[in-house]
Parts: sequence; C-alpha cells; structure tokens
Amino acid sequence: MANLVRVWAAFGIALFGVTWKLWTPQTVFPQIPFFEALVDAPASIDWVAFACVGLSLLVCVFGFGSFAGAPQDFVNPKEPDQRSWKTIVRALVVRSALLIFVAALGVLILLDQNRLQPWAWQYLIFGLILSLARRRQAISLLCWIVVSIYIYSAISKLDYQFVHTTGLEMVTTLTSLVGVDSNIWSTKVKAGLVLSFPIVEMLVGIGLAIPKLRRHACVIGILMHLALLVLLSPYGMNHQPAVLIWNLFFIAQAILLFWIPNGEDSQADSNPNLFATLLTGF
Repeated sequence: MANLVRVWAAFGIALFGVTWKLWTPQTVFPQIPFFEALVDAPASIDWVAFACVGLSLLVCVFGFGSFAGAPQDFVNPKEPDQRSWKTIVRALVVRSALLIFVAALGVLILLDQNRLQPWAWQYLIFGLILSLARRRQAISLLCWIVVSIYIYSAISKLDYQFVHTTGLEMVTTLTSLVGVDSNIWSTKVKAGLVLSFPIVEMLVGIGLAIPKLRRHACVIGILMHLALLVLLSPYGMNHQPAVLIWNLFFIAQAILLFWIPNGEDSQADSNPNLFATLLTGF
C-alpha cells in the first residue's frame, strides 16, 4: 500500500504542477465559486490551500513512506514486542497529510467550479479513502472506483455526439498515424470503429471486477492507455499535458491495484471477491 500512496502522490504533484494556473488566482476566465458567500473570498485562500495540497503530497511521497492506516494497522497483537511508536507516528502523519490534502482540495474546488476536473474529482475521492479506510477496505474501495470510472466513461461515449465528433476525430488521427487515410471509408465503417473505443473500455471495467479475468483486463487496459498516450500526444491530437499524465497514472494504478499478487502493496488478488470484501471488511 505504501507504494500505491507514493505513486498516487507523485502523479498528483505532476498533475497539479502542470495545471498550477487553474489552482491559483487568475483573470483569464471567470472564477465561479459554488456559493455566493465565496465570491469575495481573498486570493490568499487559493494560495494557502494550493500550498497545502502540494506539501501534503510531498509528505506522502518523500516524508515517511507508510500507509495512512489506523495505528492498529501497524501493530501485530500476537507479537507485542514488534510494536513501533515510530511506525505509528509515521502512519498518523501521513494520515494527517492526506486529510489536509482532501480539505485543501475541497476548498479550492468550492472557490472555483472550473477546478472540478475529472482527475481532481478522482484524487479527492482517493485521498478521502486513503485517509480514512484501513488497508484492505481501501484497496477494495479504490478498485471499485477504478472499475466504475471505466464503465461510466464507456457508457458516456455511447452517444451521437461522440460517434460523429470526438470519436471520429480520434479514428481519423489514429489511422493517419499509421499511414492510412480513413476519409475514404464509409460512415458506417468509421462509426463502427468509433464504437470500438467504448466497447473496449467497458470490457476492461467489467474484466477488472471479475477475478479470473482481472489480469487479462489489466493488460488490455494498459495497452489501451498506451494507445491513448500516442493518440493524444503532440504527434496526434496534441491534448493538454494533464490528460497524458492522467493516462500514465491509470497505467500505474492498474499495476498496483490489479496486477501485483499477494503483496504488501496489493490485496486485489489475495481478496479476489471485491464485492464480498467491501461488504464484510468493515
């Protein structure tokens, strides 16, 4: 679990780093608070909250390296002599850092609705789970969050707009990268190729929730994100750096949550029935 927290925090630093203008006071486009009372909030709040976000993530990466579980998570009741106050303190410090991260990110989002980016929403949920849940429950919940992201993302693409605009652009760009001109193809052929994107994404989400298919789905998911990295790179659709970093994070979380077997940093395989774990783990 410690590696998962470190990787999560490291990618968080990268994401907030490349989007820092969004999280600080700016006048490029209007800031829209969630509540009217926050309209006249001083700009210093943005800076303080953003600093708290960055420092909290740094603590998770470099400071202590222990998962923010409850103190009893680090104590073996059968072997009292192995209790370490340093381990407990480290756990509490990381837990506190995660709670500060969640609170600070929540404040930043409340101050501007434009900050409720998909990746920021995921980081807010992940931070809350990592700060409050024990190891086993945290892994189970995080796995279900990832599965739901894949499935919901796939469903959201099954519409006219995606098939005839964004998805079509993705197909055109992808075929051009391999030297194929898809403009001469029929509309039905291109629409079928566009629909293959959400279908694969849906299969990845479903496969990750099924123990026997989990590793196969993990491989397919990694290949899918690698293809997206090429497609969205400057050589393709030239998307924002945050989109590329988020796809890299999905590759890392797939490995740490669904691939690593029976280790300290993953319980997904040692507890293959995620639903049962979620219901009985508390």
